[in-house]
Amino acid sequence: MHGNRGRKKLEQTTAKPRCSSELNKTTNRIDPKVINLSSTKLDNSQIDLLIKGFKFTPTPTPNTTTLKSDIQQFSRRLRRPREYFGNGKFDDGSLVGNKSTSTPKTGRDEYLDSFIDTISKLPINYHNTKQNLSRREKKSLEELKNNPSIILKEADKGGGIVIMDKTFYREKVLEQLNDNEYYTKLRKNNDKSTIRKIKKLVEEYSESFTDNEIAYLCDFTPKEANFYGLPKIHKSSTIQTAVKHQNRKYIESPNPNDLKLRPIVAGPESTTQRMSHFLDLILKKLCPLIPSYIRDDIDFLRAILSSCIPTSIYNTTKIISSSIAYKKWMHNNS
Repeated sequence: MHGNRGRKKLEQTTAKPRCSSELNKTTNRIDPKVINLSSTKLDNSQIDLLIKGFKFTPTPTPNTTTLKSDIQQFSRRLRRPREYFGNGKFDDGSLVGNKSTSTPKTGRDEYLDSFIDTISKLPINYHNTKQNLSRREKKSLEELKNNPSIILKEADKGGGIVIMDKTFYREKVLEQLNDNEYYTKLRKNNDKSTIRKIKKLVEEYSESFTDNEIAYLCDFTPKEANFYGLPKIHKSSTIQTAVKHQNRKYIESPNPNDLKLRPIVAGPESTTQRMSHFLDLILKKLCPLIPSYIRDDIDFLRAILSSCIPTSIYNTTKIISSSIAYKKWMHNNS
């Protein structure tokens, strides 16, 4: 047993590192990082910049005023543990509430006061700030930002960057919105009517809410939600053919007709967002009481592995193959 354990440990230490996500090991295909669907030709510097991905953050330009303001906001949040740590606890037991705009008093914690006083007086030195973009890359960034004919979106799957002509993107969005089976054009904006209905509902059941919760649900200025689409490059046979033939990080496939978008409605301050957030907090506590409740994917696998699954459905579901693959992975990595 000791010999086998030692051999397995040796195999783990001498194993070759895994291939990066850029290379699909099973198909020997390079997964593209940048998919250009526009009529604009990109130079090598622009391509190299985009390959870094949307999560890449260029070194910001030093700004003393902004930094001092950020330190003040950070210090203020430190004096309000509920807002800083996000524990959602209110003195009156409220689940939600508006953020306070008052300035917290000092003198409640001498160690916290000392820490805030220290970071507020730290000297600001930008002389050793190292830039993570070359001059050419900075120029490329400005060129892409100031190009009015293109729009950049993240791919629906895979995290790649997709460049599209704005006119083409607009056509695809309107194609989606003009589908009368799923969308209906309104004659007017219904936001004010929705707000009145929410206020009426809260007023009708006011005894069930705290003052903080009523203020959170009713006293705010809503903003219109934004609609946009993420390109489904994995669903387009035209793009997948280009990926297969070109087989590189940068792919060109101008204006594919079969491209579809995944619709996204972004409304962090829309009329119903706060009510939805409030209901979500309530339902989260009730969901575990439902017999069919599944917490996450690991909980799902644990449930199906401990259940008796009839053999008649072995060939009609992918759950079995997934559980077998999971068992094999556990065996090989235990």
